[in-house]
Amino acid sequence: MPGGQGGGNGGNAGDGMPGGQGGDNAGNAGAAGSGGEGGAAGMGGAGAVGGNAGNAGAAGSGGEGGAAGMGGAGAVGGNGGNGGNGGTIDPPDPDPITLATFNIRVFGKTKREKPEIMSQLVSIVRSYDIVAIQEIKDASLETPGIFLDAINAAGGNTYDMRVSERTGQQPDDTSASDEQYAYYFDTTAVTARDDGQLFDDSTQDLFQREPFVAQFATVEGDFTFVLINVHTKPTEALAEIDALHDVIGWSQLAYPAEDDFIALGDFNAGCDYASPEELDLLDIRGDDYVWLIPDTADTNLAGRECAYDRIVGTEPVADHFTDVWGVDEAFVDAAVSDHWPVWVELTPTE
Repeated sequence: MPGGQGGGNGGNAGDGMPGGQGGDNAGNAGAAGSGGEGGAAGMGGAGAVGGNAGNAGAAGSGGEGGAAGMGGAGAVGGNGGNGGNGGTIDPPDPDPITLATFNIRVFGKTKREKPEIMSQLVSIVRSYDIVAIQEIKDASLETPGIFLDAINAAGGNTYDMRVSERTGQQPDDTSASDEQYAYYFDTTAVTARDDGQLFDDSTQDLFQREPFVAQFATVEGDFTFVLINVHTKPTEALAEIDALHDVIGWSQLAYPAEDDFIALGDFNAGCDYASPEELDLLDIRGDDYVWLIPDTADTNLAGRECAYDRIVGTEPVADHFTDVWGVDEAFVDAAVSDHWPVWVELTPTE
């Protein structure tokens, strides 16, 4: 009964360890003024000395020392309350996060008003913790928010987004450059550290569509990272991929405390636009970078196998990469897109 049993059961304390020094001071276990059953404290881990049984659980691996407190609510239990201190258990490592990139071809009013396509797009985004989207083309700027509403209307974890201004901000950029980038992320796994910004391309005019840079952090663990979302001009793919090295340098100045920078998107880094041999000549293929999606990946629905879509990190990102990656062949209808999402798995701890 709670707090009521007297302290006369100390004799069990000698059970502290097989073959051990059991029982000499077993009477101490029953010394609880009002706490009965204190003698059970001797069930501590291997190596526990049976004497002073109330604290026996503190030795060895800690075993069942916690049973000392059998006196019920309010019972002192013969010092048995210390039994749980026998050993420490490290918390489990946080689950990896999944990072994806997806060019949703000409994503605007026409596509978003097709329920069957929107349903597939929602399902794809909800498969990942954070997704970088390219080729949002909507002069009204409404599509990103409408898509977020559809993602959350599907139920489950709440998603948020960070969306860019329209790209193509330099005088020589054509109307084909007028796109938005977006990041959609599961708020139970990832948080945004800022609103993001387009790369300042006003001095060198390196891109038809300026990359979108933003910082994020995992909810669990201590992993922060900067994402650089890009859709290169196909006929200038090599030059724009090479210029990502400059964008990363610019981003390192913007985020001086950050080590992990990840460029991702539709690089057009394959087939007629960029061969592996040509890519190998670029700074961004040097030892300071790790390409998480290989040249052999097929990321598009066309008949040819082309690794257009990529995820590339600065060297420290390799410590987070689990070597798990994939191309999500979630659809076969080019009305959804002409690109498949590509994704990698990153652990929040090194």
